[in-house]
Amino acid sequence: MAEIKEENFKNKLVKTALLALIIFLSPALTRSVNAASLYFSPSSGSFAVGSKFTVVIYVSTTDQAMNAASGVVSYSSDKLELVTLSKNGSVFNLWVAEPSFSQSAGTINFEGIVMNPGYTGANGKLVTATFKVKSDGPVQLRFNSASVLANNGIGTNILNKMGSAQFNAVSEEPAAPKPTTPPAAETPKTETKPVQPAKETTTTEPAAAGVPPLPEIISSSHPDQDKWYNATQAKFNWSLPPGVTAVSLLLGESPNAIPTVIYTPPVAEKVIDNLTDGTWYFSVRFKNSAGWGETARYRLKVDTTPPSDFTIKFVSGQAPTDIRPIVTFTTTDNLSGIDFYKIRVINGLSVEGVEESQNSNLYMLSPQSPGKKTLFVQAFDKAGNYTTNIADFEVKGLEAPILTKYPRELIEGKNFAVEGQTIPNAQVTIWLKREDSNTALGKTTSDGTGRFSLNYTKDSVAGLYKLWAEAQDQLGQRTYPSAEYDLKINPGNTFKLPLWAYNTLLALAVLGVLGFLAILTGRLGKRAVFYRGAVNRQARRANIAFTYLRNSAKRFIRLLESAGRKRRLTKEEKIILANVKKDLLDVETAIKKDARLFKRN
Repeated sequence: MAEIKEENFKNKLVKTALLALIIFLSPALTRSVNAASLYFSPSSGSFAVGSKFTVVIYVSTTDQAMNAASGVVSYSSDKLELVTLSKNGSVFNLWVAEPSFSQSAGTINFEGIVMNPGYTGANGKLVTATFKVKSDGPVQLRFNSASVLANNGIGTNILNKMGSAQFNAVSEEPAAPKPTTPPAAETPKTETKPVQPAKETTTTEPAAAGVPPLPEIISSSHPDQDKWYNATQAKFNWSLPPGVTAVSLLLGESPNAIPTVIYTPPVAEKVIDNLTDGTWYFSVRFKNSAGWGETARYRLKVDTTPPSDFTIKFVSGQAPTDIRPIVTFTTTDNLSGIDFYKIRVINGLSVEGVEESQNSNLYMLSPQSPGKKTLFVQAFDKAGNYTTNIADFEVKGLEAPILTKYPRELIEGKNFAVEGQTIPNAQVTIWLKREDSNTALGKTTSDGTGRFSLNYTKDSVAGLYKLWAEAQDQLGQRTYPSAEYDLKINPGNTFKLPLWAYNTLLALAVLGVLGFLAILTGRLGKRAVFYRGAVNRQARRANIAFTYLRNSAKRFIRLLESAGRKRRLTKEEKIILANVKKDLLDVETAIKKDARLFKRN
């Protein structure tokens, strides 16, 4: 009894320990599920100016299968030139948009889909970029925006980490030191990060006479001050008038701030990295011997955050019978605002069409054929960021047609007819498929009982085909495709014309010789009494000639009969075969009759 109690105590102790372990590990397990990351490989290194190096963008999703991924990558275009962008070896098997890049903006765009069952793994290659180093200095690759959608039917964004890459571009030979003079009031914090409005000077006193003119600021990275951008690196330049001895700069949130970071000697350009979202003002003013001039300001509108996640809803459910399903997919963007939606319908491995819409409420799709499809919707904000979602749906079609009469095998160039049954008073399309190409044989209309027929009068081409039919009623609703029926079109005999000419001439020659021999034999029989000796000689010769021609005719007959066992004889071949047999029999009968008369005489 004591041993049993001890055993029960041990079991309870083990169960308690396991429960405690599960409770302890559950937060970590919860955090790890449905997590995906995007990263670069390699993510660091040094490369010489003029050399090339390759960076691969990978996805890692080990806990849940991925269905789609997209991203916008920025790189330092002043130091790198993107030479090639390759999708070889990618886990994507359908590209929503071909991978592309902009050298001027320094961005890479990719967007693809992995069909069912999706991708799961830690090293899923997406795209490969090859760069050429243009100039020395630090180089960065980072994601401006990205998404990884789960293969769970609702397209949940499971991306929780976006990596970056830091490289160092170095000169092949030691570069000469550049003369620099530290600005009097410059600090690293002031140059690289926006200054809070509370610390900005907002004095707007008029400039004294003789001071430099108002600077004209130009930005190659953010050229339109009224437009939103998702670039986090801003590039500015301006022209320095004669006599300018110093330049004062500032980046802040106030449109009235006076710049305080002084550069002596003056600079004519500035690059600012790691901009955060919001509206910023870049201020510049000049100084000469007469003092400081007026301040010029350039507005930046930065938005790197994609629109909020959204859902796709079908008004009639996800199995509509209407060929133009109505859907809604509303979302918001807190900064730049929603610009437009891009809609794609994917059928198998093909994209049926790309549409754009500014309206997301009760959007009607273009006419759809019956079958299972995937709706791919992207919401773009005014800075070019986007959020993607997908939804599967199926358009219910009418009952498929049935082909009741069609050829199974024919010779190329021959016409044929197709008959079938479908819905009444419908437009019927007959399709013929060879390899990867579909050809519409023609269209016809079914009668009040649903019967239809189509005569194909064009020259058919040899090959193995699939034949099927589709129909559409007067309201535009389509049927499912009918079953596919096999059709074999055999090649015509390219040497048939010269062969037939030879066969025809041979048959005529045989018939002519046999007729001549028959006439000759008859005449010789009548005069056999007077010319028996000569006739015997001629008869022997005629018999030899007749035997030779008879054997030739029989070989010709065997040739056609052998061909008929291997393939179906044409109508012309059958007629010639029958005629040759009949004529040969008639001539042999006539010769035998003449021979009997000759013997009696």
